[in-house]
Parts: sequence; structure tokens; C-alpha cells
Amino acid sequence: MMGTKLIEMGDIKFKELASEIKRLNDSGLVEQKINAVGKTKEELVDLFVKGVQAIPDDSEGNWTGPDEIAKYYMTLLAPVAEVKKKAVAVDKQSKKKTTEPKKKDEKDKKKGRLELAAETIYNANNVSVEELINMANDQYVANGGSDNVKESGWAIKMAIRVLTSYQILTITDGLIVKL
Repeated sequence: MMGTKLIEMGDIKFKELASEIKRLNDSGLVEQKINAVGKTKEELVDLFVKGVQAIPDDSEGNWTGPDEIAKYYMTLLAPVAEVKKKAVAVDKQSKKKTTEPKKKDEKDKKKGRLELAAETIYNANNVSVEELINMANDQYVANGGSDNVKESGWAIKMAIRVLTSYQILTITDGLIVKL
């Protein structure tokens, strides 16, 4: 899933998921509608995420799906810090005392492509979308990820779509401008 982590399944409300799957199916943007009958929540989340990621960009490289779907998709993604915070809370609840500190996997140290895209946008101003894509890709590679400009482009464009819908940034004369 492009290095991103989902929030915990228990935090996903089935009714909301089903509503967004219906919205995605009704949008006419997915090649094959998602059939929810007989599927687990995990399977539906996986199908929804794949469906959103399969929606094509327009000729200018902007994601063409509905804003509501983009917003819901972004709520399914958990920032790495939030995932770690929940893991600490679970450890405290279990009241297990460990004598040795847990070793972190190398993958836990890496940030996901979407998280790095958001950081890139946060740290940049008056930069073109193409420059942001290259900056995010370079940052992902520097963080130990693989070089893939297309995936970085998807992550930047998804983040831009969400941030512009919340009026956090705008695009003026082809440049990203924070409000």
C-alpha cells in the first residue's frame, strides 16, 4: 500500500466504509464495482483503497475522484507517530513489564511515501507540483525507500487535493501557496 499504514480496523466504522464504497461505486470511476456482500471489513478496506488508488489523474496530473472519497481515504491512513502512540498505549494496558527494550524494525524507522509527501508540502512554499513530486521522491529515497516518481506523484497529488479542499493551501500560477 505504498508504505502507508492504515488506522486500526477497530477504529473504522463499517457504516461509513460502506457509504464511501457506495459513493465510489456510484462515481463511475472504478472499472469494476466493489461487491461488499460476504466480505470482511479488512477485505472491504483493501478493495476501497485499491479502488481509490486506481482512479486516474486528469491531463494536468490531478486526481479526478470526488473530494468526499479523498477525505475519507485520508482518514483511513494513520500517521506513523499515531500508530506508535497506540502501540505504546496497548503495551501499557497489557501491564507487561519487559526487561529488554524492544528492537525496532528498520521498516518502523521509515516514513511512508504519503507522510513524506505531506512533510514536503509543509516545508515548501511557492513551489510547482512537479518540483514537489521530485522533492518528495528524493526525500523518500533518502529515507531508505525505492525511487518511484509515479508513486510520489500520486502521494503529492492526493495530499494537495485534501489540503486544498480544507483550504490549507491553494495553487496560484501553477505554484503551491500555503494559506
